[in-house]
Amino acid sequence: YGVTVKDGKATEDATDGKLVPLPGDIVQFRDAKFAGARAGGGTYSMTAPHHTAVVAAASPDGKTLMVLHQNWAGKRTVGEATIKLNDLKEGWVRIYRPQPR
Repeated sequence: YGVTVKDGKATEDATDGKLVPLPGDIVQFRDAKFAGARAGGGTYSMTAPHHTAVVAAASPDGKTLMVLHQNWAGKRTVGEATIKLNDLKEGWVRIYRPQPR
């Protein structure tokens, strides 16, 4: 599953059109820039030139992810972040599901 923004337009890639991220899925960000409204008011922006995270939880539609990641913003410990895929303005996000051997 993935979301790509090119020329200001977002496109989604899904194998069956119904794939929703699950806890344990791996999220890869490349040249990703997010911007949008905060739930409590105001706005936010975030960039992820090349970053990897793990899905801890996802909204039922799969558009909002709570991820765990480290080595972010100078912090070397594991932290949480909420990612709103609809707020992706540039770059791409790919979500990979580990498969058993």
